[in-house]
Amino acid sequence: RKVSRSDLLQRLASACNRKLLHLARPRFSIVFRVRVLHQLDSSQISETHFLEGEEPWFTYLNKVYDWFEERLEIQAIADDITSKYVPPHVNIFYCLGGITLTCFLVQVATGFAMTFYYRPTVTEAFASVQYIMTEANFGWLIRSVHRWSASMMVLMMILHVFRVYLTGGFKKPRELTWVTGVVLGVLTASFGVTGYSLPWDQIGYWAVKIVTGVPDAIPVIGSPLVELLRGSASVGQSTLTRFYSLHTFVLPLLTAVFMLMHFLMIRTIQTNQHTYHFFKQKKSPEKKPSSRAAKKETHTRLAIDYSKTIAIETHTLLNYDYGK
Repeated sequence: RKVSRSDLLQRLASACNRKLLHLARPRFSIVFRVRVLHQLDSSQISETHFLEGEEPWFTYLNKVYDWFEERLEIQAIADDITSKYVPPHVNIFYCLGGITLTCFLVQVATGFAMTFYYRPTVTEAFASVQYIMTEANFGWLIRSVHRWSASMMVLMMILHVFRVYLTGGFKKPRELTWVTGVVLGVLTASFGVTGYSLPWDQIGYWAVKIVTGVPDAIPVIGSPLVELLRGSASVGQSTLTRFYSLHTFVLPLLTAVFMLMHFLMIRTIQTNQHTYHFFKQKKSPEKKPSSRAAKKETHTRLAIDYSKTIAIETHTLLNYDYGK
């Protein structure tokens, strides 16, 4: 049976005005979206306004956006990203992973800028770094930001690991999320080892010599591993070339892939769900909540369930094949 737009809008508006929503205070984004839909004219629901204005090029850009929207459903993807439920216990410590990602993006941008001047040879590496610091426009700033963001990335990653461990975010069903995070930690440490040697000064040279000599203690396969890392029996040009290739191509690519896997697992499994139950278990079982606290908890639970219902109805409204 086909239902008109006005009937669905009235049903959503009446749902928002119920006393349950007022008492329980559901998600603001859900209520806001429903109220906006109630205020919109029925003829505007199916239209897309990427840019507001009467200029001709605004109209042209809107048509281009509509062309991509029809084929890629950009708005649906954006709504899925921005409409994720966030538990009430989430605090600033849950931003440590996002800060680590931001530092990685800064690393990519500043590192790409330095590749225009850096020369990965044992005779010109140190001189090229000096040129970046003294002659290139804003080279000193770019390299300094690269170094500072590297230290910040390692620090934020360590704090993020502690936060996940203390809140139990590694337990079932998020074991694979933890595994990808461990791999990202190893890749981050590899970034530090390979990048430390690129200036090819005394510190970088001896750091490479010590790090590549560690596998030599492994029986049978130790010597082949050392030669594989160095590219020869001793540290030299082949070693610098390999470390430069790892630092600028292999490690960034692997990090981007595992970060994408990490974020997709977080979105799919909803990492914060277990943490909420983890904190609930920490409460004393002997202490009984008061009637007022029990009533508030009931309202909160009803608000979450009712918010999901409103979200489903809103999604139905946006994707319904309306009759004329």
